[in-house]
Amino acid sequence: IQSGSISVETLGKNEAMLSGNLMAICSSGLIHYLHSHRYPQDFNFDTLESKIRLVENDTSGLTDEDKDPRMLDEAYRWIKIRGWAVTI
Repeated sequence: IQSGSISVETLGKNEAMLSGNLMAICSSGLIHYLHSHRYPQDFNFDTLESKIRLVENDTSGLTDEDKDPRMLDEAYRWIKIRGWAVTI
């Protein structure tokens, strides 16, 4: 105990906050590491390519108008301007 006692005032100091945050982050990482080595899942990552269909390749529900390159360029420009405006 750095300040001699534990109180609301001492718990709000930077040293107490830093040590509490570091303990939370490090202990959760350590718990995950130990648990994953004790009970490994042995996931087969080949299933990502063979069984999981990507959303980007799914064009069902899109009309020819939705795929028009000119309309897509206009939409891209609009969202880009809107994104920068909201960011700034």
